[in-house]
Parts: sequence; structure tokens; C-alpha cells
Amino acid sequence: MSVIATGSTAVELVQPNGVAVVEGAPNIRKTALDAEVLYELSAPEAGRWSVRAEGGLSGLHVTSDSPLQITALDFVELRGRPGHQGFFPIHGRPVIGKLYDVAVDLSVPVREARLELRSREGEVLASTPLGARPGADGNALNDGRYAGAVTLPSAPFIAYVVGKTTNAQDFERSYMQEAEGQYIALTVPVQQELLPGGTVDYEFVLQNQGPPDQFVVRASDPGGFIVSNKQQTLTVAEGASARVSVTAKAVPNARIGALSTITLEVASATNAARSTSGSVALEVSEDLDRDDDGLLNEQDNCPTTSNRDQLDYDHDRMGNACDASPGQPPPDMGCDATSEGDSSRSGWAVGVLLALAVGLRKLKNRRSLLHRS
Repeated sequence: MSVIATGSTAVELVQPNGVAVVEGAPNIRKTALDAEVLYELSAPEAGRWSVRAEGGLSGLHVTSDSPLQITALDFVELRGRPGHQGFFPIHGRPVIGKLYDVAVDLSVPVREARLELRSREGEVLASTPLGARPGADGNALNDGRYAGAVTLPSAPFIAYVVGKTTNAQDFERSYMQEAEGQYIALTVPVQQELLPGGTVDYEFVLQNQGPPDQFVVRASDPGGFIVSNKQQTLTVAEGASARVSVTAKAVPNARIGALSTITLEVASATNAARSTSGSVALEVSEDLDRDDDGLLNEQDNCPTTSNRDQLDYDHDRMGNACDASPGQPPPDMGCDATSEGDSSRSGWAVGVLLALAVGLRKLKNRRSLLHRS
């Protein structure tokens, strides 16, 4: 463990037993510089350490090697198909005053834990108890993965996790970088089906809960599908919202399965610290029914010409609707009206079954796309 106290050289490091560390003690090295003191401890005792300083300090930085560390801390939201939902990091940065789920990963399980968002001076701005997150089977397991819910404070903060280890020792760990909430939020659209030669419009919604401002909005995607509104400037009043539409297009010979991500970045034109972003996946999908007649391309004897009846007089597997020489209809065999009606009903039933197959396959394709997003 190392302790760097800045702003004074009259500093004492106090052990968990309440006794100050003395210079020359085993496993402890103290180095005093012009305006700071460095303590290096090779085998620190477990427990709560503290620092005393005359005249106060301008900074205190503590690092240590420990089996118990915060390995991840994210503001998250529940997304995914019903039955396959899970926590995903939120789009952009968290918004001041909004209640968020927070996912915390610790390197080892603990007996109890609590998340605290503190100011730089150590004041607790918001806190929440942390409970074990559900595993893949839906059951909560104490495996070092925890979650809670906290309302984001308006002041900058540092995240801490405090509690007791499995052997009942107190612990405190921090996610050292200071974070700050935003007054702007971006609502991201759901993924749409993009067919070769087709276009889709994605509509993002920018909300401004802070003072009126002008925002620079940039849209990008590595696949080069965006064809409109790559950059624009919007003025949004306090408490108001603005809609940003981005159009993506696939060329007619686009490869089925081609992937990209449309990302919208928003930044204040007057204050670069006010910024957020959001993204939505894009994938080129196969058009399973090019002529929209209710029959899959692979089952359709005229895949680019609508012909729900599928008539093929010459039985060459090319339907009459797209056959230059369709042949002649079969001769009238003198069937009575009942037989003709039965035949008509039989053809109608086949058409209904085929249309149902098309619908189910399209639904499966859309669900697959949503699951991958």
C-alpha cells in the first residue's frame, strides 16, 4: 500500500489499532518531500487506516494491491427480448436527477456491500445497498456481481463501495476517476430491417433538462450506410426536446449480413463538457418475399412477380405470371360445381399455409436481429 499526502509535511499515518506509524518501523518506509509525504507499506494490517495532518491537506492518494477490487462499475438498463433480458450499459452519459440501475463487479464476493457517490471532499451525495445480480438461470448468486439503484446527484462525484468481507472485516474501495452527470439525454431508436436497395429512417430524440443551448449533432457509421443528416446544429430550449432523423441506405447488391453501427454524438456548442452519444445496430437483411405475394422466394415460381395463385399451365416451374409462353389451361373435364369448389378451396388453403410460413419466417428473422442488437 502507498499513501501520498499533499499540502503538508506534518503528517501522521494511523494504523487500525489507533497508533501512529513511527519512522523506521518494519515494512514501512516514509519519504518527506517539499510539500508532500509518501508512505510505502509492504505488509499493511487489515482494517481502517487514517491520516492526521496539521493545517489540512490539499490532496490524499491511496493505492494498494488487494484481492478485493472494483473491476467494473456501470450505469445500466434492462434490455433484450422477453425471457432473454439482461443489464446493458446505458447509451451516453447518465442524466442528473434520474434514477439508474448500477451494476458493480468485485473481484471476490463479499458479505455485504453499499455503493456511495461522494463529493471530492468526502460528502455522501447518494447511496444504495448492493444486492447479488441474477445469474444466467435467473437466480441471484453471490459471485461478486452486484446491483443497486441510485439517483444521480447534480455535483461531480467519485464512486465508492463499502461493506464487509466474507470474514466480516470492513472494507472500502473507490473507482478513482471523478464523474459528472449531464443535463442532456438521448433516446435511441430500435433496430429496423434494412434490405438491399432499401432505406430506413432512424429517429433519435435529444432532451435538454439544462439551460437553453445550441448543440452540434454528428452521425457516423463505419459501414458508410448513412446518406443524410451527417451533421447539423440544433437550438434546444430548457425542458424541451428535438428529433434527429438519420437516413441509411443499402445499395442493391449489398451483402446480406453486412453489419454497421449508427452512432449519434451530441455536444454543446458553448460547453464541450455537455455531451452525450447513442448508437443503434444496422444489418443488411435478406428480402424473403421480394414480390410481396405471401410466398417465400424459394417456394415462389415467380419470385419477382406477384402471383399468389402460382398457376403454371405448362408445368415448367415458371409461373404463368412471369412465363413468356405459359401454355394453355387444362381442358374442362366436365367436373361438377362441387368438385370445382373443392379444388378452389384446396388452392386457397395451400395459399394460406404458405402465407403463414412467410410470416413466421419474417418474424423469426426480426427477432434474431433484435436479439443480436
